[in-house]
Amino acid sequence: MKAIAAKLAIGVAILAVSMPASAQNRARTAPPPTIAIGQTVEGEIGAPTGACPAPDPRIRAYRFTVPNNSRIEIVMRADDFDTLVELGQMDGCTFNSLGSNDDGSGPEDGLNSRLIANLTEGGEYVIHAKSLGEDGTGKFSLSLNTLPPPPAEPAPVPIAIGETREGTLDAQDAVIDEGYGDTIIVDSARPYEFYSFSGRAGQEYEITMVSDEFDSFLEIGTMSPLGFSIADSNDDGAGEDDGLNSRLRVLFRRDGEMVVRVSPLSAATGAFKLTVAEAQPEAAND
Repeated sequence: MKAIAAKLAIGVAILAVSMPASAQNRARTAPPPTIAIGQTVEGEIGAPTGACPAPDPRIRAYRFTVPNNSRIEIVMRADDFDTLVELGQMDGCTFNSLGSNDDGSGPEDGLNSRLIANLTEGGEYVIHAKSLGEDGTGKFSLSLNTLPPPPAEPAPVPIAIGETREGTLDAQDAVIDEGYGDTIIVDSARPYEFYSFSGRAGQEYEITMVSDEFDSFLEIGTMSPLGFSIADSNDDGAGEDDGLNSRLRVLFRRDGEMVVRVSPLSAATGAFKLTVAEAQPEAAND
């Protein structure tokens, strides 16, 4: 996948649209002229210059242009502060955010950011690179790359009642996205797979997902013409002392099929086990 991902041609020479820090500070902190009590001063109101106000010195802004249906990756790294990248477009002097990320490089890399966006509409976009905290300062690196289209949505894999299936979530799987109008921001590029099972009316079933390599996340629902419709979810129901594993109980009101989506809670990959079984009566509380 790295071989396919290539830097945008314009990404090699991203243009900074923010002023240098020293110039920003001068523009924002220059004191107004004084007037004394009893004094009369003369001034002149000039025509608008069309220039935008000096940007916040805590933000570094960069612009780039892409064609329609582009999938991009923005990665920001720093050793001295917790990074945050934000993607948006300018409307005059106003920055309209389309999405942001502060730790998409994974749970083991909490200071760095990775945002992936599927930009169906081509044009000019702007990146804001900044610190997650108000006081974060220091050096950073910012990379902009193109990515291949995401894998197609997978068909559900059948799993029988009483069966345990072993699987692996990796970079070859489809990823969960979050929509913002026509622009889809893929939050942390979380891979997922679908499983399906059939149940009987009146029977309760227990679905469990276990992994030693990532914090698991279970969702159950049905497939509709609009896609996967979620009825319930869980990320740590397999026990109070087992925060990485997930468990759901579901009661069928009529015969039918349910779909289970398995994924990591954040950007991660690795092996897992999925079990579907008839639920046992829960112990009564003392």
